[in-house]
Amino acid sequence: MSQLSDLWIRSHDNLSDYEVITSQQSGSIFQCLATASSKLTTAQLVEYNSTTTECRIYKCRLGLSLCRKCRNINSAKQQVWIPSAAASKCWMTVQHRVSNSVNFYRTWAAYKLPFGEDEDRNYWIGLEALNSYTSVPGGRKLRFVMTSWNGSESWAEYSSFSIGPEASSYQLSVSGFSSSSSAIGDSFGPMSGSKFSTHEQDNDGVPSVNVASDYQGAWWFN
Repeated sequence: MSQLSDLWIRSHDNLSDYEVITSQQSGSIFQCLATASSKLTTAQLVEYNSTTTECRIYKCRLGLSLCRKCRNINSAKQQVWIPSAAASKCWMTVQHRVSNSVNFYRTWAAYKLPFGEDEDRNYWIGLEALNSYTSVPGGRKLRFVMTSWNGSESWAEYSSFSIGPEASSYQLSVSGFSSSSSAIGDSFGPMSGSKFSTHEQDNDGVPSVNVASDYQGAWWFN
């Protein structure tokens, strides 16, 4: 058991971002974890039901290496086991858009702070928080997950992402593009070096144009 304890730790998570690799009966959680350990290259989460003795082994949907969200840690109701190597790794939501129920055409002061409903609906993390979270050597990873109206999903990822302080107009630094499909182009990388713009703080670099006003939003426009 000690070796299994080194590989897996008990945690909580929401299973909506995972898909089942295999489901089988196991006499105990130890047998279930042993089975998962044999699939460690693909197994990213284990769920064991002691009443039914069902052992379910999951991987992230979309072929991603990590789909765990920080907000689920110690708050999600589902008790699971995860690889110990992933225990300190999770994703924090920066922005989420699912409908037009929240107005994103806001001022500079508004974008400095979080706003919206919650991270599973319409949400913005806030520029001050984003600067704080990404101000580490090498920056953070950034992932865009896109869902079409027919339910198909795809993703784009950047290996390095950071946002400067307000004195730099929250200047963007981003690099290291990859994606789930060759059909997805790098549309965010070329914005590296851009400053954040809102309709009354025009930092898009073109005096004759106010992109934030034209597009009724706020972003690192150039």
